[in-house]
Amino acid sequence: MISVVLVKPQEPGNIGAIARAMGNFELKELILIEPLCNHLEEEAFSRSKHAKAILQKAKVMPYDYF
Repeated sequence: MISVVLVKPQEPGNIGAIARAMGNFELKELILIEPLCNHLEEEAFSRSKHAKAILQKAKVMPYDYF
């Protein structure tokens, strides 16, 4: 399984766009390390298009976890 990991993402729209790209390639696991915004904001959902489930299932973890 391939996971996409974002470290301290700043813009919810960018997270949504990445989720959309993940959906295009059938990637399912998105991990957010100390996000600086809320990945569940409307902007993220609108940019994600068909990949809303990826945003809803995204794992949020602290930086020191790794």
